[in-house]
Amino acid sequence: MVPAKKNLVIKILIGILSIVAVFTACNRKDGFIGEEYKVAPEGFYVVSAVTASPDPVDFTTQTVTIDATFSHTVSWAITIRGVQSGAIKKMSGLSQTLAASGKNIWNGSHDGLYFFKSGEQAIIEVSFLGTSITTSDTITITTARNFSNVGVVIGAFEGASLAPFGGPYSDAGESIFGGLDNTIAPNLQGNKAVTFHGVDNNSSYYIMSSNRVLTPAEIAQFPSDPDSVYLNVYVYGYGSQYPTARLNFSFAEDDNGNGAHQPASEDSYDFTINVTHTGWKLFSIKYSEMAVSTAPLFGGSGNKIKEPNRVKEVSFALIDGGPGNEAKLSFDFPIVTFGAPFDPSK
Repeated sequence: MVPAKKNLVIKILIGILSIVAVFTACNRKDGFIGEEYKVAPEGFYVVSAVTASPDPVDFTTQTVTIDATFSHTVSWAITIRGVQSGAIKKMSGLSQTLAASGKNIWNGSHDGLYFFKSGEQAIIEVSFLGTSITTSDTITITTARNFSNVGVVIGAFEGASLAPFGGPYSDAGESIFGGLDNTIAPNLQGNKAVTFHGVDNNSSYYIMSSNRVLTPAEIAQFPSDPDSVYLNVYVYGYGSQYPTARLNFSFAEDDNGNGAHQPASEDSYDFTINVTHTGWKLFSIKYSEMAVSTAPLFGGSGNKIKEPNRVKEVSFALIDGGPGNEAKLSFDFPIVTFGAPFDPSK
């Protein structure tokens, strides 16, 4: 046989054997490739309706256990929906009881943008593959999850003021309209966010800013590796209404370890987001992707070594991409995470 033809025959045989092997594995009674699904059979019913406990729940100290029993082992899906917030959490599994699945514990996390709110009710509905049968329960969330166990929360902005943020600060002559805002619809989390809004009257690009000095306990969580530190922030954009709005945020380091950031001799590392979108969007920026300040007297005269374990302050600023223009944006729930970007679904 000609070598080329022989090689072709061998390749065809290998392909046929591979297909047979896949179908054999998929039809094995003792295992599956990928996730197994089972449709509810004829006569399927809910033996005991879904229940969720504790009710009410405080997600700063508690988790919710969801349970129900069915007549058959079946593929099921849990959908949790916040009545006020519209927040959604989904879970799925295969079992005859939710307890047996090991996937029925809810820690207050959510899928997508919107957070569950303190004081709201949540509807928990269980549906099944292959049938329109459902079972549901309702619980009250006394305190929503604060995610303090996954990173350093820079601000949730639910108080009467921006504290512990300083500011807002601005150049002389700028027109600024900034602070807590409860008019954004829909709200992301809680009932308030921060809105920066102003006019760059002196054509300096900079309009306004606020800063947050970290506590010693918060600073102690920061590692030295700039590749493992992420600043995550939800930004609300007003689209074409304010097309030149920019959000600049920076980490100010205490290079000499004296307990304070000295802007004329120590580093600040910056990143700027062009806020051209409309509505809420989550941004996650790695410390190593940030650039040292270009202003020598404001964070540009340090040792030029990225040292996140020496961070002292975090600041946010509204920058006008076209000097002299009016700009507006809002932001909420900035959180610093370590090792990976913020994932509210976990």
